[in-house]
Amino acid sequence: MTAQAPDRLTNECSQVDLKDLKLFHVLTGDITKNFGRGEPYVFKNRPSQPPGMMSSMWRGHISCYRLTAGGTLQLEGFEYPPLLKLARENILETMEGDFWLLLSQTFGGARTYVPFRDGKVVADQSQWVRESRPNNSLERTRDR
Repeated sequence: MTAQAPDRLTNECSQVDLKDLKLFHVLTGDITKNFGRGEPYVFKNRPSQPPGMMSSMWRGHISCYRLTAGGTLQLEGFEYPPLLKLARENILETMEGDFWLLLSQTFGGARTYVPFRDGKVVADQSQWVRESRPNNSLERTRDR
């Protein structure tokens, strides 16, 4: 499988250090289901352009997010593959409810799940879920 391009995430929240983690999905529900992908977050806004066919971008776009200084997550828009010669589509949607960010250093690498409760990031890393290797099971880990 071709490595997928991560989404763009700008982090303005000083309480959350994502280090070199990249955003691959926004999820809801039980993250132990569906191969660690839970259920996809249902956005109010969708890209207006049809998916472009690129092996490294199956969805046909890259979603652009901002983790605000106040700890909320905003979907700011969609970027399309350069081959399509389409301008960035700007929107502004603030994520609501309980959800997770699925982050990893690389596509297919060990995953970190950062929870949001009532639309706010949980900065306490003891509440984050990290995938352990080699069996890819999920466990809560505490930073030492």
